[in-house]
Amino acid sequence: MRTFTSNIFIISAQVVDTTITGTAIDGDIKVNFAAAATDVNQRLFVPESNLVVAGKFRLGKELATIGVWISKIIAVVSIPAPVTAEVEVVALEPVESTIIDDAKSIAVELAPATEVTETSVLLTPAQKRAATIAANKAKADSAIATC
Repeated sequence: MRTFTSNIFIISAQVVDTTITGTAIDGDIKVNFAAAATDVNQRLFVPESNLVVAGKFRLGKELATIGVWISKIIAVVSIPAPVTAEVEVVALEPVESTIIDDAKSIAVELAPATEVTETSVLLTPAQKRAATIAANKAKADSAIATC
C-alpha cells in the first residue's frame, strides 16, 4: 500500500461494525474509503463533507478508482450544517399500574381453548412392534414403581 494525502468530498458513508465505509471524490477520481468508526469520525464522515485526509491506498478494480484506509484527518474544510427539525410536544396521559394477584388463573382464562384431535398415522409392522414393546415396558415400569 502507498501513502495517500488528499482533499476528498464525501458522497456516501455508512458504519459497518467498527469501520466507516463509503465513497468520495478526489478531483476526477472515485475514492472508496474506510476509516475507524470513532465518535469524531462518525460526525465528520457524512455526505457533503470536505476533508483533507491521510492514509494508505490501493488502486481500485474499476477505472479511475482507488481504495483508501484513512488513518488521520488533517483538516476539516467544510461539513454540512445540521438540519433543524420541528418537534411537536405531545400530551401523554399518565399510565395506571394494576397489580394482579393471580396472574396464572387469568392467563389460563385468556388462553385459547385447544382441542385434542385424534390423528391416524400408518405405521410399518416394525414400527408397530417397537411401539408395542415400548408401551409394555412403560406399563411394567409404572407397575414396579407403584409396588
